[in-house]
Amino acid sequence: MLQLAQPILGSRGSVFKWMEEPNTYIDNQVPIELINTDAGAARVVAYIEAYIANER
Repeated sequence: MLQLAQPILGSRGSVFKWMEEPNTYIDNQVPIELINTDAGAARVVAYIEAYIANER
């Protein structure tokens, strides 16, 4: 997750900050809480991958 998000956010610290804040694109859920389950982790990864795809 860190390796996937770091190029987008720029630094490890930024990734950790992002992981701890509610995200409107995933129904205001907190990514760090979602990654505790396979389904939640898949949702966070899908969001990151969609973001990357849209930036190209």
